[in-house]
Amino acid sequence: MKLFKIWQDVNDSYDTYDSAVVAADNENEAKHIYPAGNYYEWDGEKFFYAAPNGVNYIQKLYDWTHPDNVKVQYIGEAREGTEKGIIVASFNAG
Repeated sequence: MKLFKIWQDVNDSYDTYDSAVVAADNENEAKHIYPAGNYYEWDGEKFFYAAPNGVNYIQKLYDWTHPDNVKVQYIGEAREGTEKGIIVASFNAG
């Protein structure tokens, strides 16, 4: 597992995520991680919330951006046993 910094500058107002550090297998996988939570998944067109109870909710991208707009920087190797997903995220509350 690798660590990546991901960030975006498309939605840069208040109540948006500007960046996160994530654990992923590769850059492409990192681009598809949504900083709002590890239950969000990209289906090729939009993020949806794969709720633990099995109910799915569509997420509008008002606080993040499409994966094509996400920039990625490799940080290093994650500690053994690190699970895929968000390590920390930066949210600009308004």
